[in-house]
Amino acid sequence: MACHVCKKDVTFGWHVGKFCYLGHRRWLPWDHEWREKDKEFDGNIERRLKPREWSGDEILDQLNRLDFALFGKTVSRIRPSIHMN
Repeated sequence: MACHVCKKDVTFGWHVGKFCYLGHRRWLPWDHEWREKDKEFDGNIERRLKPREWSGDEILDQLNRLDFALFGKTVSRIRPSIHMN
C-alpha cells in the first residue's frame, strides 16, 4: 500500500511493462472532461469519489499501532495485516 492517501483503495496496474499507480483523476471535479476520457488513460471512465482525508489524530493512531522491529539483513519478520502502510 504505497499511497499514504488512498490506503486500501489504491488503484494500480501494469503499463508498458512497469508497475504503476493509477486513479489520479479521482481528485478532479465531477464535471471535468478528463473524467470521461477512457482511451486516453487506463481504459476506464473515472466515477469514484476522491479518497477520504485522514486527520492528524487518525494518522498518529495508525503510527502508534505499528510494531517497530529490529532492522538488518538477518532479521526477517512477517508484517501483520493490521498495518496499513
